[in-house]
Amino acid sequence: MPDLDPVFSHFARFALALLFVGAVRHKLADLLRFEGIVADYRLAPARASFGIARGLVAVEITLVAGLLVPWTASGAALGAAGVLLVYAVAIGVNLARGRDEIECGCGGPGERLRPRLLLRNAVLVGGCLVAAAPMTERALGPLDLFTVVAGLGSLALLWTAGGRLARIADTNVAGSAA
Repeated sequence: MPDLDPVFSHFARFALALLFVGAVRHKLADLLRFEGIVADYRLAPARASFGIARGLVAVEITLVAGLLVPWTASGAALGAAGVLLVYAVAIGVNLARGRDEIECGCGGPGERLRPRLLLRNAVLVGGCLVAAAPMTERALGPLDLFTVVAGLGSLALLWTAGGRLARIADTNVAGSAA
C-alpha cells in the first residue's frame, strides 16, 4: 500500500484529537456523573468506577497529546483505535443485555446507547487507521493547511448536526412509545 498524502494523515490526526478533547471536556465538566455512567455499564465492580473513570480521562488526555506530536502520532492513533474498540465492546455488551437506557458517556449530553454508536465507532477506528498509516515525505503548503483546517471545520459542523439529528430521532422514538 503506498504511503498516504500528509494532508489525509494530518486531517485524521487533528480530527481525532478534537474528538477526544470534546470527550475529555464533557467528562471533566462533571466527573462524578461520568463515574456514575461508568458504573451503569456494570462491566466492573461499582467500587472500581471511580478509578476507571479517572483512568479513562487520563488515557484520553494522553491520546490527545500523542496525536498532536508528530513522532508519537502514529502510536497514539493506534491507541485511540484500541480505546474506541474497548468502548464499542462495552456498548455492544450492554445493548446485547437490552440495556439501552443508560448514557454512553461518549461526550454528548444524555446520549443513550444505540446500535448506531457501534457504527460510529467503526468509522472512527477507520479514521485512526488513516492517522496511523505512513505518509509521504512532503512539506505541507498553504493550500494544504487551508484544506486541513477547512475540512476540520466542515467535519465539526457535520458532527454537531449528526448529534442533534440523533437526539431528535431519540426524542421522537421516546415520544411515540409513550
